[in-house]
Amino acid sequence: MTGNVVRKAAIGVAVSVVPGAGNAVIASNVISGATRGATVGMNHARPATGDLPTEGVDRYAHLSVSGNRAS
Repeated sequence: MTGNVVRKAAIGVAVSVVPGAGNAVIASNVISGATRGATVGMNHARPATGDLPTEGVDRYAHLSVSGNRAS
């Protein structure tokens, strides 16, 4: 997911952190007003992390998260 604008959503970007999930790139997005986190790791329908950029996305080798702006 790159180059998107997300406004006033509970979760700006939800990405799977379930073991075996495929690779994902989340870059250059603008996320505004996400009340539960700009980029959140999900275990199916349940949040499994807080906001990934502040909680350590490096724990998930299959994820690349960079250059996003959140407010």
